[in-house]
Amino acid sequence: MRIGKQALIDISNCRGELINDIDYLKDVLHRLASLMHSTIVGEIQHQFSPYGITIIAIVADSHIAIHTWPEFAHVAIDIFSCKQNIPDSIFKYLERIFESTDIYCQIVDRKVIRNVSI
Repeated sequence: MRIGKQALIDISNCRGELINDIDYLKDVLHRLASLMHSTIVGEIQHQFSPYGITIIAIVADSHIAIHTWPEFAHVAIDIFSCKQNIPDSIFKYLERIFESTDIYCQIVDRKVIRNVSI
């Protein structure tokens, strides 16, 4: 039985100053939630020294996580949706805001392997 869909997204050749700006990434996180028609119920972020950010939102139907490596001009994004609502518009949005066309995405159907009674 399918219980969700997960997008594992890697974006390379990003502008370093964009991906080391926590306020910019908060805006990205909120826009991703909006594109998924999800409500953010909590979020946490951490800015690493000397650079790099992890920001995670718990959304009403699962989570969105953004991890950045400015020293490699790289962003990794994990989107999990129990509603299985990961629209294609997200990928065009990410290309535009990170100014990169080097995007690799793997979509994973999350499944219950066997039924278990509790």
